[in-house]
Amino acid sequence: MTIKSDNYIVIQGWMYYLGLEKLNELLALALVYGFSQDGESQFKGSIAYIADHLMCDKSTAIRVMKKLEERGLVEKTQKEINGVKFNRYIVPEGVV
Repeated sequence: MTIKSDNYIVIQGWMYYLGLEKLNELLALALVYGFSQDGESQFKGSIAYIADHLMCDKSTAIRVMKKLEERGLVEKTQKEINGVKFNRYIVPEGVV
């Protein structure tokens, strides 16, 4: 996947105070928040999309998302379509 030249990620000031240990965690949180900040939408992209934006491999992206989920900074749901499971992520209200 190629990142378009007009794509961007916004890091909000409050994100710095969450005690994230790695820059990848901050970037992944900002990425999900960008898609879910209206309280109704969700991040529906692939793990490959996350990995591309974090400039890491898929296994690292999976670990980062799992860590954010364990800390309650993102919530993951799954939707099955034609036998294939798709992950959806949001940043829950209490985090902001």
